[in-house]
Amino acid sequence: MDARREVAARLCVPAQRIEADLCLGGRRELLPGLKVLVNRYRRRESLHGRFMVALDREGRCGCAPALVAEPGLEPSAPLSRLRCSILTARLGTIPVAALVGGATR
Repeated sequence: MDARREVAARLCVPAQRIEADLCLGGRRELLPGLKVLVNRYRRRESLHGRFMVALDREGRCGCAPALVAEPGLEPSAPLSRLRCSILTARLGTIPVAALVGGATR
């Protein structure tokens, strides 16, 4: 198994749990674990998206945009839309799954 597949397999269950918790309205209890995952897997946009949603729900949306900034990398279109929706306070009107999806980029 190559390294990328191994990482994807290792993240599958935690990502599904996080997605389910977000869909059920969870946020505060997710932040510490998500922060660790985002820092460990900096290029996994799906984790960044879920972290931004959790931060927004906790009223800390100002923290989210800087998390995806990394020199030489541009966020994908879905992650850019999520960032814009958070910054324009429209997140509550857009389903989480439509924004963060299952992307593992």
